[in-house]
Amino acid sequence: LASVLLAASKLERSSAIKRCPRGTQPVLHNSTEESAAIRKSEPPCKRETHRCNKQQAKMPKALVVFGSESGTAEKAIKELAAKWKAAGAWQVVDVIDGNAAAKQGLETLAANHDAIIIATSSFRQGDAPYNYDDFLGALYRATFKAESPFQGCQHAVLGFGDSHFDTYMNCPRLTDSLLEKCGSRRMVKRAEIDVREKDRGEKDKATWAAAVD
Repeated sequence: LASVLLAASKLERSSAIKRCPRGTQPVLHNSTEESAAIRKSEPPCKRETHRCNKQQAKMPKALVVFGSESGTAEKAIKELAAKWKAAGAWQVVDVIDGNAAAKQGLETLAANHDAIIIATSSFRQGDAPYNYDDFLGALYRATFKAESPFQGCQHAVLGFGDSHFDTYMNCPRLTDSLLEKCGSRRMVKRAEIDVREKDRGEKDKATWAAAVD
């Protein structure tokens, strides 16, 4: 009797499978078949969206910070930031001056960004520009306290100045050095743009920008 019942059960299951309505998804017996079927049935636009979202999630976040008296450094770094953003190498979160960055706090900047990309000039006898002084001061204080707020972060510095003055690269050099002392890793060599050498300056700026990208 048990044999008869078992045979009947098998026959019933077999008949049920044969009676599946046309168009019903077949049962797949392994993950390879299942994945292939899902990919085949999923609309191309949806697959593309998934791929784009994945790429966006992996794109490193960069904050662009500038210090500028005459506007040269600000204009240059904003143009470069637009190119980096278009190229998709960096997710440029914002472009702000040093004082605005300092208000957020160094620890917050490091926590929210993978890299800090800076363009700054020097003013008078090597001082920081008016809109960058707070950021440089924050770096000084963190270094004095032996703190490492930028541990795990990376940075790049683009300097602007006039070689007529001996201290024309003082602020960019200090920024680069202090960021490193605060735990940041220098991802590219600092570039120093002398406004008195326009052709060379454009070439050096382009080389630096390509390295950052």
